[in-house]
Amino acid sequence: MAAKCLWLCVLPGCFISMIICSWNVRGLGRGEKRRMVRDMISSHKPQIVFIQESKLQVFDRKVVSSLGGSSLTRGIGVEADGAAGGLLTLWNEDSFLVEDCISNSRCIIVAGVLTKIKKTCSVM
Repeated sequence: MAAKCLWLCVLPGCFISMIICSWNVRGLGRGEKRRMVRDMISSHKPQIVFIQESKLQVFDRKVVSSLGGSSLTRGIGVEADGAAGGLLTLWNEDSFLVEDCISNSRCIIVAGVLTKIKKTCSVM
């Protein structure tokens, strides 16, 4: 169960140093699973992380800090419905300044500014 990470290309021929990761974690209830997420964040140093199937019933600042550490300092979450679902999006505010968030039980969309190139974008 590895995270999928990619480089972000904003404009044709304009690559920026930004990594976005997406991971279906199949539950974050166990401490070892949270450690795996923290290790992935530490090794890949992504600026944005999308997590599916967190199965978390509660999403708060403690979840953001326990998973994102000092690099991914902001986040939005959709709580699980019973034992299914749960979405998290974490980001580094120095790289991506979020201006708006829209979420429902199946999707989180964040819109903001890529600070290095001062361009707006939306990610989901």
